[in-house]
Amino acid sequence: MDNREEKITKNIVIALSFGKRYPLVLDENRLELYEPLRELGFKVIRQTPGDSDDRVKELAERGSAIVTQNTNDFIDDAVQYDYDIVSLDKLSFLDGLQSKKNKTAVQIKKALRESNLSQRKGNFVLTLYNNGKWKLKELSV
Repeated sequence: MDNREEKITKNIVIALSFGKRYPLVLDENRLELYEPLRELGFKVIRQTPGDSDDRVKELAERGSAIVTQNTNDFIDDAVQYDYDIVSLDKLSFLDGLQSKKNKTAVQIKKALRESNLSQRKGNFVLTLYNNGKWKLKELSV
């Protein structure tokens, strides 16, 4: 195996293990991200439409992240239930493309990787912005 093949293989393994260890729970208003995020290597949990916010919190309990455009619905209980939040509140455009080329899903993956959120201790809100940037804020009790 040459260096290029080794690097590609290593990146694929890292991407898959990253997504498997850090499941993403989709809020009801972002279910269209299910397939694109799965294609990018994430374990994605989707709720049944009509489920309560409490049900979403239960699905995300202990080390997952809720992907939502309604951060205020989940922020108060994040520490208690031990989940993080990927906030799409600041995005004016959400891609509906059903493939791994979905721009919103790619932006989520990039922000999660760059922020190293899955490796951090504590609970955080990762806010994504239109310009591709992100902001990480630690939550406290």
